[in-house]
Amino acid sequence: MLLRRCLIGPRCNDRYLYFYIGNNYQTFFMKTYLIGSNCPPAINKNSSNNIYLIVLISMISLSIVSCKKNNPSPTPNAPSPSITSISPMSGFAGVTVTITGTNFDAGAANNTVKFNGVSATVSSATSTSLTVLAPSTGTTGAVTVATAAGTATGPVFTYNAAAASDVYVVGFEVSSSGHPAAKFWKNGTVTALTDGSIDAYAESVFVSGTDVYVAGYGWKGPAGPGNKDVAKYWKNGTEADLTDGTKQAQAYSVFVNGNDFYVAGSETATPDDINALAKYWKNGTPVVLTTGSNTAQAVALSVFVSGNHVYAAGYEYTYFPSGSTWRYVAVYWKNGTEIQLSNGASNSSTVDAVATSIYASGTDVYICGYVPSGTIRGAVYWKNGTLVPLSDGSQYAQANGIFVSGSDIYTAGYESNGTNGIAKYWKNTTSNALSDGSIDAQANAVFVSGNDVYAAGQSYVGGQINIAKYWKNGTAVPLTDGTYNASALSIFVK
Repeated sequence: MLLRRCLIGPRCNDRYLYFYIGNNYQTFFMKTYLIGSNCPPAINKNSSNNIYLIVLISMISLSIVSCKKNNPSPTPNAPSPSITSISPMSGFAGVTVTITGTNFDAGAANNTVKFNGVSATVSSATSTSLTVLAPSTGTTGAVTVATAAGTATGPVFTYNAAAASDVYVVGFEVSSSGHPAAKFWKNGTVTALTDGSIDAYAESVFVSGTDVYVAGYGWKGPAGPGNKDVAKYWKNGTEADLTDGTKQAQAYSVFVNGNDFYVAGSETATPDDINALAKYWKNGTPVVLTTGSNTAQAVALSVFVSGNHVYAAGYEYTYFPSGSTWRYVAVYWKNGTEIQLSNGASNSSTVDAVATSIYASGTDVYICGYVPSGTIRGAVYWKNGTLVPLSDGSQYAQANGIFVSGSDIYTAGYESNGTNGIAKYWKNTTSNALSDGSIDAQANAVFVSGNDVYAAGQSYVGGQINIAKYWKNGTAVPLTDGTYNASALSIFVK
């Protein structure tokens, strides 16, 4: 007897069993009761021969099996995973951890990894290795790996306590006597660098190890016809002059490279001259960047050192005979050699071109600033001399600070909404507002630490008063209370 096939009939879930017996097909008809149907359970058969009844009875159970798919016998269970090691065994949240063992699932999504019970992201997988990220909400405890075959418990991963970043900001706040005083804030706690009896400004901050360097300038003496600004720096709060006060001088930027520190700014050529020469000081020794042959004024606003290269950026006031006009030209210097970036424009309201900040990363040089955009000022940055607009030219805009993190370029400044300046930073060319435009605000500097973006600047509170502040990931942190006018000009995070 050979079973040929089984079919389900159109009525009452009828099943017809066809057998090949001898040389003839014989048909057995079996009705199976359906809940809610009108078909009672019954068994009908073609009873012309008693053998059919025997076959029917013996094949009732066979019919159930034979009408199913011929599934292969189940395979033995896959072996459970095991963990032999994890590397590293400690670190901060988000660190990449490699788990080594056996019998992992080669599909990353098929492995459930937990750090002390908190699920982690599996970025890649093989049967013997998993790459995961330590979850941000995880705590110290055992690492486990679960697959369909079982769960393995491995060594303990120890979370390191994340060290709180210190935020250093410098700028100024007007004193009760009416003079701006150079100020330094560490995590919001203020230290006065000058006493407010004469004008002084802290323009830039750089932290190297435990040393805090600040660059700026201040009056040599009381107000009067012979008084001059003196370029200076402070190391851990101790003031040192870079110029003697016989000529007008300012310092705008500081950078530390190893045991050397560099300060960029300007100083006039003679006591009576009103036009400045761009220069930087290396460990207090001046290096002149412009000669004055075609220059009414030049200023180095930013300095950056990479390897053996000293970069500075700023502007130079240059005469163009073809137009019989003077224009501010955005420039930078590499080891003393000047490279022009963009010219200013002469129109009904002359618009300058100025390079405000510079950053070197590998062989690439990034500079931000502003250039003429039609008849107004537009925010831009340059990469290796190629200009990249940040604003569309419909409103006044300016980029004041630049920072490079990995492949991302951050610039900070402002863009007008037609009434007020909106403090903002750009990540590459994407704009991120720091203020809502209801009051005037501006960002002067930007710093990136890990995933956090910091910007320093000020916002208007009324009565010709600005408050100094910084923003961390868009959240404002006031540094002054609005009693006196103030501004934050530079920021460093360590």
